[in-house]
Amino acid sequence: MKTKELIACLNKQEYNAVCTAMVISEVPRWKLLCDSLRHDVLQSQKTDKQRLCQVVYHSSYDKSLDQKLRNDLRKINATIRDTIIAGQRQDERSFAKGDHLLWLEWVLSKERPSLFKKEHLLLKREKQRASDYSALAQLCELELQHLRSTGEISVRHSKVVRELIEQAIQFRKLEAAEHLLILELQRQQNDATIRAYLPEYAGSSQWDFGIDERLLNQEEVLRYLLLRARAYSLRGDEKIEILKELLQSYERVAKLRERHEQDIYALLGTIAIEHFLQSRFEDANHYYEIIFERYRKRQMKPHLEILYNYASNLFKGGHFEKVVELILKNYRRIKNNKRLRYRMEFFLVLSYLRLGESEQAYKELHINIHHRPSSEYLNFQFCYLIYYHQTGDFESFERSVHNLSQHVRRHPPYEEEYLYSLELVKQMLSSANLISEKHAKEQTQKLIARHEASLPSLKHFSIYSCLKSMTSQFGTE
Repeated sequence: MKTKELIACLNKQEYNAVCTAMVISEVPRWKLLCDSLRHDVLQSQKTDKQRLCQVVYHSSYDKSLDQKLRNDLRKINATIRDTIIAGQRQDERSFAKGDHLLWLEWVLSKERPSLFKKEHLLLKREKQRASDYSALAQLCELELQHLRSTGEISVRHSKVVRELIEQAIQFRKLEAAEHLLILELQRQQNDATIRAYLPEYAGSSQWDFGIDERLLNQEEVLRYLLLRARAYSLRGDEKIEILKELLQSYERVAKLRERHEQDIYALLGTIAIEHFLQSRFEDANHYYEIIFERYRKRQMKPHLEILYNYASNLFKGGHFEKVVELILKNYRRIKNNKRLRYRMEFFLVLSYLRLGESEQAYKELHINIHHRPSSEYLNFQFCYLIYYHQTGDFESFERSVHNLSQHVRRHPPYEEEYLYSLELVKQMLSSANLISEKHAKEQTQKLIARHEASLPSLKHFSIYSCLKSMTSQFGTE
């Protein structure tokens, strides 16, 4: 019986500490069990389960009590372990050691090889399930210490020692590889941020982890980190496939390493963005819905960056009502974020315009108009242009087109999308003065075809797509 063997290891001071813990637990039968087993140890008596049940449960031993007795003994074992570890922690030199190491060192000090072997095996299996490389290396090193003090000099003994040393070295390599992979992942994240601003940036070369990649792939935690780091250098469907593979291993890795619990949002969000970049807006929406469902289940508020990406995807997919609903529902949080507020308000205004709700769009255009950053000037000026055109105020439309043209000439350079959009509104202005609506529509369609042939991504540029939808109405009235 393991409990009896543990009690036999306790000196008087340790036993008193365990008894105190039993009293604090407020389960009187545990103290009775301990005292009965302690008595048997001191009297060198064999423990009789029948007598034990009479003393503790006031009932004869039978199968129905067997499981209850087993559970109580397990609780006592855990209490003994926790009490011993707490006592070991009082020694300042033990501060940096893990609980598993303190416990095994105590067992080792009691010179009970069979107990040490059993406890060592249990802990080794536990740490293998947790992929705890540092603890596994320490267990190997502690077993080496045990073998050196008890083992005989022989060929077999030397072979076991050598194997243990090799295992310890391998676990230390895996531990180092995990730290290096975490740093590699951070480096790839930083490189991706730099490339967003400097596309020509190549990044630094990949590190050598000093370990066979086949072994890295066998360890789920390490493979997860390796794939995440590689995903940053990929694009499109190739990147999506790796991210889907990461999703399959996420749950298991998150259980092994708590720090990866929040990765799920980044994985799902990145897949959604990759679909978005390939204009597969409905596929992207599917992943955003999964993200928001997880937030709802955890009663958490989604990050504003994810809200912005979702709003952008909904807009590009033509779900303007959903864009309005999403932004208004989260507006209190959005308005306090200086970086994203005006981008979200731009989507809100443009969605109202696409829905034909011109007056509602005009109201939103005038909220905090003087606080908008200069970087948002062009976006909202185009919104005014669209509003004037929709409401038939061609005098204001013409004046705004000329003013915007002068601004662009005075403040170069601007992205091609804005320049093409400005060229299109100028064409719309010219078309308004043409007698033949058919001719006006033909001229505009030719211009749009030329633009999109020159810059294929233009058709998904929010402002341009809105202007394009307006030009399609020529000649329909």
